[in-house]
Amino acid sequence: MAQYIYGRNAVAQALASNRVLKVFLALGFSGRDLMQKIEERHIVIER
Repeated sequence: MAQYIYGRNAVAQALASNRVLKVFLALGFSGRDLMQKIEERHIVIER
């Protein structure tokens, strides 16, 4: 569980940088959709 929380925080910090955020906005992704996809992958990995 600790690894999951750390991984999620690391992703959140990466998205916080303007350069990364601009890239995702340019590609048409929203942070919420991206986080949902990442969470789904984590759930699959943990199970």
